[in-house]
Amino acid sequence: MNVVLAFLLGCGGLGGAELADGVTPAALVDSDTAAPAAPPPPVTAYTTCVTDASCAPGEACTTVPGYATPYCAPACDRADDSDAACAVVDGVDGFCTDAGRCARTCGQPDTCPDDLACGDHATLGPVCAGEELGAAGYYGTCSHPLEAGPDCPAETDCFGGSLLGIDNGICLPWCESGDCPDPGDDLVDVNPLCFDTTEYGFDHPLCVLLCTPASAVCPTDQECLDYGGFGICAPAGLTF
Repeated sequence: MNVVLAFLLGCGGLGGAELADGVTPAALVDSDTAAPAAPPPPVTAYTTCVTDASCAPGEACTTVPGYATPYCAPACDRADDSDAACAVVDGVDGFCTDAGRCARTCGQPDTCPDDLACGDHATLGPVCAGEELGAAGYYGTCSHPLEAGPDCPAETDCFGGSLLGIDNGICLPWCESGDCPDPGDDLVDVNPLCFDTTEYGFDHPLCVLLCTPASAVCPTDQECLDYGGFGICAPAGLTF
């Protein structure tokens, strides 16, 4: 407040005008004390998120189909080639997915935002999508034992953790019919067997890989653990 204004208010009058208690005429408000402008809203498009509340209005916290990492995706019109919602950001092209949400392409070097890794999508090509769902495959090693997570394919459970005395687990397929998925040509001397795991709290019987201890080739990061003439493919340290 300037010196003249302070003097006038201290004298109780402004050229004869009466002031209501606590009121200062707008024309005499010191411009130096005006409230600062509100900061612009944060840019959230293509950043990772937990819920829609993490994103700007009109965006949705969603994933690229087949991938696990949620991100803030602007809405777009798949049928409108001129739709600018997925415009270039930082020199990187965006495009509209079948779900009506923008995704972002990537290349080398990786141009994706933090935690949204560049993945080679089967139909979309290189896209900022994070971790691929089911990347461990049937019988593969998973990092979220006894919990849902992105490592295992659909209709499998990550069996392990405290049940087996290990920190990780194995993506074991469900086998209500008694049939198990083929373990693949890369594995040697292994044979899947449908095993009743309901006593361990699981809702489905699960397929385990039996193996020949002396000659078996098990999935990556697993070994054929010998149980007196037969073996089970599992991560090292299993105490089952």
